Amino acid sequence: MQSILYGLFAEKYIRVGNHVEVAARHSPETHVLPAEMEQTSTAEKQLEQTGTAEKQIHIHLTGWRLHVLTMANAFFTGFPFYVSIINLPQRFQAVDGTSPTGAGLRLLALLLCTPLASCLSGVMNKKLGISHTNLLILAGVLQTIGVALMSTVPPSQHAVRPTEYVFEALMGLGFGFSLSTLLLMTPHVVKSKDIGEYRFPRSPRYQVIDFSAAVANGAITQIRVLGGIIGLSTCSTVLISRIKSGLATTLSSGQLTNLLQSTQTIKALPPHLQDSVKSMYASAYAEQMRIMIGLSAAVVVASLMTWEKKTGTV
Repeated sequence: MQSILYGLFAEKYIRVGNHVEVAARHSPETHVLPAEMEQTSTAEKQLEQTGTAEKQIHIHLTGWRLHVLTMANAFFTGFPFYVSIINLPQRFQAVDGTSPTGAGLRLLALLLCTPLASCLSGVMNKKLGISHTNLLILAGVLQTIGVALMSTVPPSQHAVRPTEYVFEALMGLGFGFSLSTLLLMTPHVVKSKDIGEYRFPRSPRYQVIDFSAAVANGAITQIRVLGGIIGLSTCSTVLISRIKSGLATTLSSGQLTNLLQSTQTIKALPPHLQDSVKSMYASAYAEQMRIMIGLSAAVVVASLMTWEKKTGTV
């Protein structure tokens, strides 16, 4: 039954110069095409072999300056973005002694400002005429300031201060401006030759579809996640190394092992040890944010490099 359904409904991709025609396999049009129309690409061969085809990013896209810079911007933004939304709630629990729910609520300043800035970036670009380049520079500056201020929280402080919500808001605004602007900017930086004409099954007309913009946006999203994964692994290594070296003489081997498995064991420690452990965790989280300062500064540099000599901005 599966083979019968596949034979009835599977479609074949046929390339004609720069045009790609999608025709049903049972359509008689597939038997009258000239020889030059039967050249198949790698994606087409994959479709015939497996029944699926994946869009592949074009090599010349990665060699274009603006596209590389937008991907670099997304890559470096991924570091502080994912580190903030993952590690800040952990800090609230380990250092400030809040519950998991309380830690999530204390992150709302960042989480609410991020989509707010994403909405504002489109309005500022469309209505106020602010260029994508300027929005990216603003995003980089805001998140750099927010990350730098968050790294200044003293290790001796074991309670959330109101100013920390301001720091979160600055980071959230920076992340929001960056994430949305990169996606809005992509259609302006991919080359026009990447736009192709397609004819869908049982449709007599060709439709112009910018497929490379979609592929480029997907690449930006994925490379931002890649940066976040690398950032989280780096910060995890910094945290474990700092806790092991700083508390090796304070806690027993059993207590240290339990602590690395779960920060909830801090509550089971004697009061005089709890302050030492919390201060060490606060110091480790501050070091993580100091590392993120440099990566946030790289976002500013990448944004400045998107400036076009002829037009000034993109």
